[in-house]
Amino acid sequence: AGSSTNVNIIICTVDYLLSLQESLMDFYWHYSGKETVDAHGKENLCRAISVAKQVFNTLTEYIQGPCPQNQLALANSRLWDAIAGFLYIFAHMQRKLSQDPTQIELLREIMKLQKYMIIMLLSMLEGNVLNGPIGKQMVDTLIESQVNVELLLQFFDIFLKIKELTTSEAFLEYDTNKDGFISPKEFRRAMEAQKVYTNQDMDYILNCVDINQDGKIDFMEFTERFHNPARDIGFNMAVLLTNLSEHMPHDIRLQRLMDKAKSFLSYFQDHLGRIEIKGGAGYIERVYFEITESNIEQWNKPHIKESKKAFLHLVVNETDDKEKLEQFIDFCEDTIFERWAAPVAGSDESWSLGLPSFQLWTSFSKSNQSLEQKQFCSSLTFLTFEQRSYCQINPKIFSIINYSLRIAIDECQYQFRNQRWNCSLFNQPKIFEKLILRKTPETAFIYALTSAAIMHSIAKACSKGELIECGCDKSQPKLSTNTTITPSLSLNDGFEWGGCSDDLKFGRKISMSFIDKQETLITRRRVIRMVNLHNNEAGRQIVERNVQLTCKCHGVSGSCTLRVCWRTLPDFRLIGSELRTKYSSATQIRYNRRLNILKPRKNIQKLFNTTDLIYIHMSPSYCEKNFQLGSLGTQGRQCNLTINEPGSCSILCCDRGYETIVDTIEEDCDCQFYWCCEVRCKRCIKKIEKHFCK
Repeated sequence: AGSSTNVNIIICTVDYLLSLQESLMDFYWHYSGKETVDAHGKENLCRAISVAKQVFNTLTEYIQGPCPQNQLALANSRLWDAIAGFLYIFAHMQRKLSQDPTQIELLREIMKLQKYMIIMLLSMLEGNVLNGPIGKQMVDTLIESQVNVELLLQFFDIFLKIKELTTSEAFLEYDTNKDGFISPKEFRRAMEAQKVYTNQDMDYILNCVDINQDGKIDFMEFTERFHNPARDIGFNMAVLLTNLSEHMPHDIRLQRLMDKAKSFLSYFQDHLGRIEIKGGAGYIERVYFEITESNIEQWNKPHIKESKKAFLHLVVNETDDKEKLEQFIDFCEDTIFERWAAPVAGSDESWSLGLPSFQLWTSFSKSNQSLEQKQFCSSLTFLTFEQRSYCQINPKIFSIINYSLRIAIDECQYQFRNQRWNCSLFNQPKIFEKLILRKTPETAFIYALTSAAIMHSIAKACSKGELIECGCDKSQPKLSTNTTITPSLSLNDGFEWGGCSDDLKFGRKISMSFIDKQETLITRRRVIRMVNLHNNEAGRQIVERNVQLTCKCHGVSGSCTLRVCWRTLPDFRLIGSELRTKYSSATQIRYNRRLNILKPRKNIQKLFNTTDLIYIHMSPSYCEKNFQLGSLGTQGRQCNLTINEPGSCSILCCDRGYETIVDTIEEDCDCQFYWCCEVRCKRCIKKIEKHFCK
C-alpha cells in the first residue's frame, strides 16, 4: 500500500471518475430544459450510472482496511472536484425526476449511485485522527457545495416524514371509503393539518404526486415509492454527517450545517447504533450500524432485558477475571441470537421446526387424516425430509410417534400439575414458541421427555408385533446394576434368555432420527444445539436405565426348575418421575469456547453427567402472564390451603392472595343395604370450598 504504482492507479481511477461526472453533468444540462428524459437518454444515463457505481466501489476497495497511504493519495487527488460535481447532479436530478412519475426508475438509479458515493466517503474517514487533513478536506467540499447538500437534506427530510403523515389517524380520515385514494385538495388539507410542512414543501410534494385519470392520489403507493429509498440513502447520509462531526468536533462551519440538518438527523437518532473500539494512544475506531424498529421492539422485550440484567449481575459479582471476557462474548452472542430468533421463529413456515416434535404431530387436525397419505405427508412442510419419509413410507411408525408424543404431553402436565408452570402451553403454539426459545430447565425437561417418549413407545410396539421393521430383541445383553429385577429373583439365580424383549435399539434409532436430526437442519448457535442434543440423549438414557428384567417359571407344579427372562420397559409414568427428579437438579451451563465443551456456569456447581438435564437461562417466576417469556401466569389457578406444599395457595398465588368460592352439590349419603339386593341412599346437600389465585 502506498507504492507509486498504487498511487498512479488511484489517480487514474479518479481522473476517470471525474470524466464520468462531467459526462453526467452534460447530460443534466441537455435534459434540464426538457420535460422528460426520453428512452435513449434513459439508456445512456443508466449505463453511465452503472459504470460510476463500479468506480466508487473500486475506490472504496482501495482505501478500506483502512489503508492510510491510499486514503491520503485519494484525498490529494482531484476526487473532491468530482464529489462537488456529483452533489450538484444529485440535488438537481433528484428534484427534477421526483416530479415526473414516469421517471421513478431513473430516480432510484441516481439515489443508488449516491449511496455508493457516501459509502466511499465513509471509508475515507476510517482510522483517521481528530481534526485530520482528510476530515478537513471533506468539510471544505461539503461547505463549498452547501446549497446542493441542503437540497439533498431537504429532499430526504420531506419524504422521511411522509410515512408518519399518511399512516396517521387524522390523515386517514380523509380517505372516507378506505380505498387508499384521496384528491389533491384533500392531500393538501391533510398536510396542512399536520403542520409539519412549509407551503413550499407542500407544493413540491404535490408536484411529485402521481395523479390518476380520475383525479385521485394513491397516497400509500406514493408513500412507499419515496419513503423507502429516502430512508435507505438518508441513513448513510446521517452516518456520514455524524461520523464527520466526531472527526471534526471544533469546525464551526460543519456545526452550522449540522444545525440545518437537525430535523433530518433527529429522524435517525434512535436508529443509529455505534460500537467504539479503543486502541493505543487513546485512538478510538467507531463502527456504525442501523437499529431497525424490530430490533428496538425485540430489545425492549422483558425476557431479553431480564436475561441481560441477570447476566451482568452474575459476571460482576460472581465470576473471576479469567471468565469475564469469555462470558461477555457469550452475552453478545445471546443478545444477537435472541434479537434474531423472534422474527425468524415467528414466521409460519419456520417456527414449527423450533418446537419439540410432540407439538408438531399433535397439532394436526382430525380432518387431515382423510387426505391421501402422500398428499397429507407432503403438506407437512415444517417436518424434515426424514420425518416426512416416515410419514409417507411407514405411516404406522408415524402414528405410533404421534401417540407417544400425546403421552409425553399428558406426562408433562401430570408431573407439573401442582407447579406454577404446569406444562399447559401445547395448545397455544405462539406462546409455546417463546418458551422454547429460552433454554430454561423447563425446556430441558420437554426435550428429554420427547425423546424418551418416542423411544419408549417404539420399543414397546416392536415387542407387541405392531411394526414389521422390528420385533423382539433377541440379544442377550449384560445386565447392569441399574436393571430392575422382578420380585423373588436375584441376579445370582439361574435363568435363560427368552420371551420377547422390548427392542430398545430400534426405539433409540427412531428417536434419534426424529428428534436429533432436526438440530442439524435448523439454524442454531452451537451452544444451543449442544444443549438440545445433550437433553435428548439424557431422556433416552433414562429409558435404558429403567429397563426391567421380567421372568417366568417353567416346571412341574410351578417348581421353577427353568426360568425364562426378558427385558421390558416400565410404565412411562416411572420415566416421567425420574426426569422430573432430574429437572429439580438441572445444571446451568456455559460454553467454553476454547475447549468446545459445556461447563457448569458456576465453579461451585456439580459436574453434570450424561443423564443430567442442563440449561442456559434461569426460569422466570411464571407468576404473571408474560407471553414473551412463555408464561401464562397463575391467575385463576385452583389451589389448596396447605402450607408451602405443591399446589398450595401460598406457592401458586405468588403472594397475590386467593378467592374462595363455595359450591353446593347434591350427593348420595347414609346408604343402607336391604334384603335382598337393593341399596337405598338419601340425598344430601354438601358445600365444597374451592380456592382460586387472584
